Amino acid sequence: MSTLRSRAALILSALALIIAIHYLIDRRLEPGRLELLGQRADLPRALLHAAEYGSARAAGDQPRFAPGEQHFDVADMPARLAAFTLGGLRGFFAIYLWSEAENQKNQRLHEDLIDKYYRIVDLQPDYPSVWDFHAWNMAWNVSVQWSTTERRYEWVRHGIDFLREGIRRNPRSVTLLETMGRIYKEKCAQAFNPADRAYFSDHCLADDGAPPLLLAYQYYDRARKVMDETGQNDAVYSRLVVSQQPCFALNEYAKLITTQALDQLAAAAQAQLAGRPADAEKLLAAGRQSLQHARRLWNTTVIEWNKEHERFAEDTNAVRFGDGAQLAATIMADPQWDTALQPAYLRDHTKDLAARIQSAQLFDLLVAPQQYQLPPPGARYGP
Repeated sequence: MSTLRSRAALILSALALIIAIHYLIDRRLEPGRLELLGQRADLPRALLHAAEYGSARAAGDQPRFAPGEQHFDVADMPARLAAFTLGGLRGFFAIYLWSEAENQKNQRLHEDLIDKYYRIVDLQPDYPSVWDFHAWNMAWNVSVQWSTTERRYEWVRHGIDFLREGIRRNPRSVTLLETMGRIYKEKCAQAFNPADRAYFSDHCLADDGAPPLLLAYQYYDRARKVMDETGQNDAVYSRLVVSQQPCFALNEYAKLITTQALDQLAAAAQAQLAGRPADAEKLLAAGRQSLQHARRLWNTTVIEWNKEHERFAEDTNAVRFGDGAQLAATIMADPQWDTALQPAYLRDHTKDLAARIQSAQLFDLLVAPQQYQLPPPGARYGP
């Protein structure tokens, strides 16, 4: 009797495994990867699909079945069920997939690399370091293996989308939030290649609806808040470094908007000198609007650095950059800007306005990335 029961249990287990495999084979690949892969896995590799991407990117909040740190919703159940069916074999498949993914990355074989990354994290969804490692691989290590800006951005975007899914499943991970901020700031907004920097920034704005520096600030700020609420530390950076990052990102964003404002105002002066008053007036209006935006950002940046100094009294950067932000806010708030940026002043004192704008454009405190500079004696930095 016991033998019959054992055989029946074995048959039932085999049937459950066959059903799981059949489901995974017939299931369509996630659309973002289908564009890259263009095919399904063949039968000999069916088991490797046990961790196939199982999360729908639906807008809004999803039902949470399991309370706690990990966000588990209805769309995650097929992948979880398939991984559960593997039982103790899950660890062996994870090790195999890690090894295969690293070999393919090093050999620049990208055909099903994303597929493997998603299978790995569905086998190990509770480990933020796994999401962090592979998102970093895509955004940094794999993207630089391509020769065109467009293809490099595709892989940076794959890394962003991958990490966004990791944050959905682990919403209170300081490491994942910090890494997302770092990708937006260092890989997109501050890419070393000027062509990449312009292309990545434009496409981030189109894809995410905001400039990458602003997105970086938002994710860094979330990481800081989670760190304060939970007492959790980042896997790599100290609490001081994590706390500084929102301030640095906002500081750089204020400089970006200031640079845009000064460029628009300089273009207005050039248009006026070139005898195109209609164009000059439009550019002047755009420059005034950007200038108002820059003023608000500098004021917010000052507040951020002051709060950082309250949190960490030993943080010399909070003093150094905080003083710089305060000086920039004072310069931008000078009421003479409002007088000089009127259509009548542009018409009557065009050359003087152009010289003043050029002086401000040369002031590193306002425009140079992550640099602090006191004004030289007698320097003119505005109207």
